[in-house]
Amino acid sequence: TTVDRIAEIEAILLDLETRRLSAVSSGDWDEWETTYANAGFMNEARNALEARGDVDLPSLDDILLVSVVIDSATCIAAVIDYSTTDADGVSAQNRTTTVIERRFDGGWGISFRGEGWACDGPHPFSDS
Repeated sequence: TTVDRIAEIEAILLDLETRRLSAVSSGDWDEWETTYANAGFMNEARNALEARGDVDLPSLDDILLVSVVIDSATCIAAVIDYSTTDADGVSAQNRTTTVIERRFDGGWGISFRGEGWACDGPHPFSDS
């Protein structure tokens, strides 16, 4: 993976996470849906959000791509560090493996990030 490609993946991840958190904060569920790659995972995420109730979400301060695990034309799995600040001004740093996939409209969307799947084999929420 080239330096340019790493910067491109970082920009895609930052855009998706910024739009997702902004949509949750504003209650714009139509915009929120555009940040997901598939309905199955989106619905699971929505159910989890609704179960949490009204919670102040942290603001996304930065995303740093640590490593690219898989980089294909339709799926990217990457380890990222992201920093957030909560409503009380407390900063936190987290590391996670994030998976994004091509959407039907050609854009990228957040995909399943569960244990044991990172672009390999059938998607856990696919019909195949």
